[in-house]
Amino acid sequence: QDLGNTPGVALTLGNIGIDHDRLGAYARALDSLEEARKLLQDLGDRAGVTRVVASLGDVHEHVGADAKALEMRERALGLAEDLGYRRLQAKILGDLGNSHRRLGAHARALEFQRRAMTMRQSLGDRAGVAVALGCMGSLYTDLGDYAKALEFDAQALRLHEDLGNQAEV
Repeated sequence: QDLGNTPGVALTLGNIGIDHDRLGAYARALDSLEEARKLLQDLGDRAGVTRVVASLGDVHEHVGADAKALEMRERALGLAEDLGYRRLQAKILGDLGNSHRRLGAHARALEFQRRAMTMRQSLGDRAGVAVALGCMGSLYTDLGDYAKALEFDAQALRLHEDLGNQAEV
């Protein structure tokens, strides 16, 4: 930071926050991501702020702060929509579906997973479509609609197999 490379510092802090999240050091992840968010906001880097806010939502989910995760993801979605970042919007829509599922709002969760799937289809993101289908299958399982769950899970399986995603099969 002494070198005056604030954008580089902000990017690195964001990466460090993601690393801490993956390592399970959630307090450190939140600290690094918040510091990155503030720097990016001061720089007027709306794209960077959007990515960091989405990452903050992930960390909050990992610590069980589901309402805060939802809040961060809603904010990130609005920012991504304003910027026209459709790939990031699709990811955040799926994440919002996960947040609503964790909060017990299954109908809302399905709505967000459908939106994520539709956007991923329009982007040609077949792997993302498969993930969304699997999430919808899990939601239908939660709701006790096992026939519908099987339908979505079977579609997800076929797509994962077509893509060679053995880890997802």
